[in-house]
Amino acid sequence: MIEDRVSAPAGAASLLPVLTALETARSVRLEVDALEFSDADEVSRVRHQVAMLRHWLQLGHAEGVEYSALLDGLDEFAERTDARLAGRSG
Repeated sequence: MIEDRVSAPAGAASLLPVLTALETARSVRLEVDALEFSDADEVSRVRHQVAMLRHWLQLGHAEGVEYSALLDGLDEFAERTDARLAGRSG
């Protein structure tokens, strides 16, 4: 019988949320730096990306990965980004 699951190295699955959160944070940072705050659609799109970042952070914390300090720092980044979006939009 052929196994339809691909086996990953030990610990690789728990890295997925961490790596995805890092990439999402990088993307958010680049977009906020170039963001036109007067464009409500752009601000809404970046807010959605911050929500996705928070999703990956939740998954990373739930995995109990050993990168909790990094995830905590990304949590703070998400908080600051939300505050910046709220303060500069609308």
